[in-house]
Amino acid sequence: MQSIEYSKSGNVVYHIDSDKRTVTAKIRCSPNDAQDLFDSQLNKHIFGTGLAVVGDQWTFDYCADRVAINKEYVGKAKCHSDDEFDIDFGKKLALIRAKEKYLAAMEKKLATIRDWIYGLTKRTDKIYYDQYRKLIENRIELFRTQKVV
Repeated sequence: MQSIEYSKSGNVVYHIDSDKRTVTAKIRCSPNDAQDLFDSQLNKHIFGTGLAVVGDQWTFDYCADRVAINKEYVGKAKCHSDDEFDIDFGKKLALIRAKEKYLAAMEKKLATIRDWIYGLTKRTDKIYYDQYRKLIENRIELFRTQKVV
């Protein structure tokens, strides 16, 4: 028997197939998640400090396709024939696997933004370079250590 369930937020869809003993979690997200996260952190930590910025405008429009992520990430949990099929455990495991893929994509795209910032700031001022480097490294470390359950 197959069924579909949605998370409270609606961002996760679970496909449950008790005949095949599988649970699939599909995370729906915005292709602009990496850019949006970086922009929000930049506004909070840099623009709010009164520091001068490099260039006229901090937008990533020119490279939006390079920092866009997929709209969906899928994780699958399959129960071994010797084990008892537990839908809740399968949902948690499938969600963890989907989030691992999502976070890996976010980390990769944040690294792309970091490299772009490095290029800009290396050409200007060493002080700004160090501040932006710390900011980006902190963001990447957040994704590495974030709990996925």
